[in-house]
Amino acid sequence: MPGLAISIVLVVLAIAFVLRGAGATRRARLSVAAAMAVAVVPGAALGPRPEPSPELGVVLSQSREYVSSAACQSCHPGEYATWTRTYHRTMTQPARASRLGVAIDGPISLALDGQTYTLRRRGEEIWANLPEEGDRRILLSTGSHHYQGYWLAGRREGELRMFPFVYVFETARWLPRRDVFLQPPDAPDAVVRWNSNCIQCHATAGRPGHDASTDRFGTEVAELGIACEACHGPGGAHVRRHEDPIERYIAYAAGRADPSIVNPSRLPQDRASMICGQCHAYTFPKDEEDWWKHGYTESFRPGQDLELSRFLLTPERLRAAGSPEINADVASLFFPDGTVRIGGREYNGLVASACFQRGHGARRLSCLSCHWMHESDPDDQLAKGREGDGGCTPCHEGGRYASEAHTHHPSGSPGSACLGCHMPKTTYALLKTIRSHRIDSPDVSRSAWSERPNACNLCHLDRTESWAGQWLHEWYGQTPDPATRGSGSGLDSGSLGAGAVWLLAGDAGERAIAAAALGSREGRASTGTEWEAPLLARALDDPYAAVRIVAYRSLRTLPGFQNVAYDPIAPHELRARAAESVLARWEQARGQPFDRRAADALVAARNNRAMTLSE
Repeated sequence: MPGLAISIVLVVLAIAFVLRGAGATRRARLSVAAAMAVAVVPGAALGPRPEPSPELGVVLSQSREYVSSAACQSCHPGEYATWTRTYHRTMTQPARASRLGVAIDGPISLALDGQTYTLRRRGEEIWANLPEEGDRRILLSTGSHHYQGYWLAGRREGELRMFPFVYVFETARWLPRRDVFLQPPDAPDAVVRWNSNCIQCHATAGRPGHDASTDRFGTEVAELGIACEACHGPGGAHVRRHEDPIERYIAYAAGRADPSIVNPSRLPQDRASMICGQCHAYTFPKDEEDWWKHGYTESFRPGQDLELSRFLLTPERLRAAGSPEINADVASLFFPDGTVRIGGREYNGLVASACFQRGHGARRLSCLSCHWMHESDPDDQLAKGREGDGGCTPCHEGGRYASEAHTHHPSGSPGSACLGCHMPKTTYALLKTIRSHRIDSPDVSRSAWSERPNACNLCHLDRTESWAGQWLHEWYGQTPDPATRGSGSGLDSGSLGAGAVWLLAGDAGERAIAAAALGSREGRASTGTEWEAPLLARALDDPYAAVRIVAYRSLRTLPGFQNVAYDPIAPHELRARAAESVLARWEQARGQPFDRRAADALVAARNNRAMTLSE
């Protein structure tokens, strides 16, 4: 073996010398030289695969197509290293104690509906004691960024169902799953199954493996988490093609594209975005029966047209005759104007944007215009140089777009940023708001019927929508709409602005958006920090736990309220007492009473339709 390794190295050196003498490019010479280290370990590309096994409820696919990320590391160490740092990699993992985001050193008791759930560690295993069921092993964990959910064996053979608590990293606290996700307080606990709810986006090449005749699951994955082959396609043929190191280095030096693997950056913008859209979109399989068996492993590969395998859901499609039947209300998925309202579904917003629909060639917007899996901050996966307005300026460079004559806001202020006006934070997920990926322009008249908070008032929360409409008319010629929400009812013309209307009178999704905006850097820069606390105090007793959690976080950003004692899942009486304490503290500091009648009018007008934001 050592002799073979030395021979390979000598051959590589000879190739590099020949290429250099022939005037090969610096890039080609470096590619060959960088690959030498791999040559001295023949077969390194076929490293150990990850560990899913029947005991975890999931097994590795035995297909020769998929070889897992372990096979990529030796030839692509840089890309492998940057991917390893992402939250995509750790999206789903075996529930080993040393890998969890929370330490379980002693018993942890969790109360829910008068019953107690207890977690214990046994070596590397985590066990849960469930009421009326006894001890069950936690098999998988999902999530490693904002919060983490846990999975144990279900009642069907092979089924993985969710433990009823999640761990929230921000507050280092266990919370009931039903309170972390925005859903009606009286809604029955949803049955959540990893094999069908999560597998297509939280694993690579997932096959639910459901047998309809026996109602059993034989679930397979190529790899847990979102790994290399989720974006580049199955790597088996690519690995076999390059097992010969001489052929591999010659191909590198010549810069030949390999048709056996997909490089998203070399695809047309729409096809590259579809790779992201396989997870970051609301879709429904065109062949539902086949999906329950094979997932999308046989109907879609990166680089193909996404709609060959699934329907992209829109309000129009869901309301049409013969539309797919989904267990979610259209109003919980989309605003009335068709804008997707939940984070994680950014592809739906992208394809509805003029920058995507009317762009051409390199000037057509794609996911890769701003995001990159490698060499980026794992928090948002923004490519270097594409932070802030960096994703806009390659097409909208300089000129009028960067001038105060266009933005009508001082340079460097939140109102001068492209993202603030054209990608406002109107989508919700993970107990926070996220920028809308439907890129459009502020329009107050539209917000009156779309129920989508407009960009202007998400900063100028203390002003009314009518006030924003007057400026949009003066600056951009928009026609004022007399039907602005609240007109004629006192809600839009009193002492409280749009932020109060959305927070106290909107539907649960709007209320969550407004609660986040009242604690945002942009909101504080535009309106100060002197008036928000009484409104947020009212939101501390919102019927929806998720709204309360977001409101409490925003309250703690305000001077004098950083250390407010409050539990968002406490009984109503305790929440109301805490809200009253916040209000009294504000009134004492200000030396004036809060306009409770105006707030009461908004609460009385609240949109109380049941809403579940299906993250």
